Amino acid sequence: YKALGVEKAFILQCIPLIEYVRSADYGRMSRTEKSPVRPGKFPGVNMMLMPPAASGSDEEGALTKLQSHLADARDGFVVSHKTALQVACWVTIWAAVAVYYRRSTLTAKGFSASSILCNVLFQVGSDMGSTVKNIYWGLVGQVIAWFVYWVFMGFFPQGYDGENTGVLYAALAVISLFTFGLIFLKIDETVRFWALISFTGGFAMNMVKPGVENEHSTGGFKLDYRGTAENGIILFVVAGVLSTLIFAIPPILSLDRGQKRVVIVLKKLKQNIQELNTYYARDTAGLDIVSIKENFTLLTKELEEAEAYGQASWYESLGSSSRLLLTTKLTSLIRDLIETARPLFNIVAEEDFGPSHSAMMKHIKTPMTNVVDSTIRMVEMLIDACEDGRVSKKEKANLKAEVEKMPGLVEALQQKVKAAQGGVGNKKIQEEVLGEHYVVLTICYLAQMVHDQSIFFIDYEGRGGLMACGNPLVGLFTYDKGDLRWAATATLCLLVNFFIGYRGWCDDAAIEAYEANPTGEAPVCFINKYTAGLANINVILMSRYSGGTLKAALERVAAVVFASVVGQVGFVALGWCSDVTRMLTVVVVFFVTWGFMYFTYDGSESSKGIAQRLAAITVSSLMADCSDESGTAVTYSSSYHSLSEIILGVLVMTLFDTLFGDKPAASQAAEALQDAVEGYRKVFIRYFNGEIVDTQLSDALVGPQADLAEAKSAAGFAVMEPRFWRPTFNNTLYETVIAAYETFFAELNKINRVLEDDKGLLLDALPCYHRLKAQMFGILDQTTGFVVATIRRDGEELHRLATEKSMIEPTVIDMLVNDMNGQREEPKLKNRDGEMPVVADSRRSAVATMIQSLEKGMGTLQRACVKAKYAA
Repeated sequence: YKALGVEKAFILQCIPLIEYVRSADYGRMSRTEKSPVRPGKFPGVNMMLMPPAASGSDEEGALTKLQSHLADARDGFVVSHKTALQVACWVTIWAAVAVYYRRSTLTAKGFSASSILCNVLFQVGSDMGSTVKNIYWGLVGQVIAWFVYWVFMGFFPQGYDGENTGVLYAALAVISLFTFGLIFLKIDETVRFWALISFTGGFAMNMVKPGVENEHSTGGFKLDYRGTAENGIILFVVAGVLSTLIFAIPPILSLDRGQKRVVIVLKKLKQNIQELNTYYARDTAGLDIVSIKENFTLLTKELEEAEAYGQASWYESLGSSSRLLLTTKLTSLIRDLIETARPLFNIVAEEDFGPSHSAMMKHIKTPMTNVVDSTIRMVEMLIDACEDGRVSKKEKANLKAEVEKMPGLVEALQQKVKAAQGGVGNKKIQEEVLGEHYVVLTICYLAQMVHDQSIFFIDYEGRGGLMACGNPLVGLFTYDKGDLRWAATATLCLLVNFFIGYRGWCDDAAIEAYEANPTGEAPVCFINKYTAGLANINVILMSRYSGGTLKAALERVAAVVFASVVGQVGFVALGWCSDVTRMLTVVVVFFVTWGFMYFTYDGSESSKGIAQRLAAITVSSLMADCSDESGTAVTYSSSYHSLSEIILGVLVMTLFDTLFGDKPAASQAAEALQDAVEGYRKVFIRYFNGEIVDTQLSDALVGPQADLAEAKSAAGFAVMEPRFWRPTFNNTLYETVIAAYETFFAELNKINRVLEDDKGLLLDALPCYHRLKAQMFGILDQTTGFVVATIRRDGEELHRLATEKSMIEPTVIDMLVNDMNGQREEPKLKNRDGEMPVVADSRRSAVATMIQSLEKGMGTLQRACVKAKYAA
């Protein structure tokens, strides 16, 4: 401190700050998490580092106030504002270039600044990967639409002139087949959206509109960059290049963001396991297990965010990045670790820390901690290797040394478990220490997972080619009756809106009278002829559920109304061609883009989509060609017509959804949930009857798990859809049942993971196995009956089941423990290459614990179903 020339007190105040910085995890926190830094946490440092208050101020200086606000700000706030600011700066630069070179001049050359910037703000994501993904799939959709239009106009270069009805019928056939094909085929949603909105909701109207008004016609297989379809693609590509530049200078990459989140999640998981091990090794229970468990629960959501970035990052390198591969491997490891450790927290939370726990932990505490510490050291090495995308020789050597030690540590832990069994009681396995066996087994499995992934990192020599991103043609032509029906209904609805726009909504008699005698005010159509607005809004709001249509419609109407008014106000004030208003237009574009894009990145779920539309539509209005002519009624009527088209299009869609659409979302949720529940029952029975072996269980559960996911998705739409004459949708019940069965699926998979192909020796060979199956099958049948009766609202069946239900405590665990203690010799299990052996009694104890957990969970769900009957 003498060398630095500062006071010793200042250095002493800095010590806790330095320790905090050393231990901090850098990266985006969850949106509900506050920054741990608070004013006053390090008072001496705050006092010395804060700028002095401005002279004459009542309290503190402006910088001091700003510092206090930033100290309380979420890290997500800063990241979102920085990203929005970068987008706003680049958009403003391009707006300034367009204003400098005159927007009308650019438009005359076929490069509308308004359309380009609108496309930019629709394409831009939160980083390079998501932006490139949007551009790529959007361009594919645009090219498909252009090619169909270009081929048609090649065969019919003059188009429909009002008399050649053959061309009209051919155009209608092409439009209908194209629309049905795009809706029916299982293609990427972004491709479908851009293809339909460009063709059916765009220039397909030119195919049936009498006369070709565009002087730059593409008929006769000609290409003209100012042609209707070609110009749309060119503007999209130009906007794509500009969108890419936004996150190129300075670079904001999906891989960087995803990798940071993966590392943060893994560090938090590592800390979580350490805290859990420390908690379980002590002699008394505490409330800190609640905090540990809650922190673990939040990891799943954070991992999903990291996985989303990983999927988008493929487009930054086409899968050729070593960092991407290693990060993907690390993400997969985290997912497996979380799923394996999830039941562990419930077991630890239920521990009573009695004498049997203390007696067991005296033997296994040290070796269990050694396994945990070694696992964590390997995790830290994997993190270091992942961050730079290469595994150096030194990192491989260190990792290999730790990998070679792990089997010995696990073996030592297993020997201590065997020795501890005799020190707990007279019996080989005590019911009181089943939880301890489960904890030991789970820790060994976590170590095995990290061990296996470490071997991959040791053998890794760098990328050998491109990393696949999935085959987009898989399932392209697969369909079922539900898809066919929905595609037919959606196509018919879209074509009805298209034909309404084609015919318009006009008083034909009044128009004919005015044309015969043009006196007075000319009649105006409510919906103009040859407008694609209704088809356009139909594509935007297309949904399989009426509830989704209504919700999207409300958001869209709100966005369009607000954006139209804001854009009109801005254009009325700044749309003049003077130098001052042109400069002010650029300034307003900056603040509009910055504000709306911030809400896109950090707003609520309901406001994100609206905010990006607001930015695109408002900037598009502001960047329209300037004019020194005053506005007229015709100028503002276009906005009214747009709103009318939206409302009418929504009404048509709602009518089709109600009368001809699929079953209501509530009915689909009920059917899917019932299929999932009954499917789980069938697989459960077949597995314990030996009809399904360990390698087949995952495939057998795919169908029921897909039904459960479909029920969860449909339930989200069922909450939004109008009920009309239907009974109220009990969303709480569905959430309870879905959450319970998600746990049941996980526990059945975990039982299979523990038993593997030793099921015959570990479980089937027990004398009580047939009684165990009969009891478990009975509980499962009861649970299935309760759930199905509740879903069907069958009050009589629920009453019958509730009357027959016995409240006697479960006895499954007693049967298992007695039979396990009755076996004098431990079964000889198979040795597997590369897998560290685990004591048979620990595996059996873990299975017994999970079966007991299943039994308790099913009993809880049965009571929830009975309560739901009376709540309904």
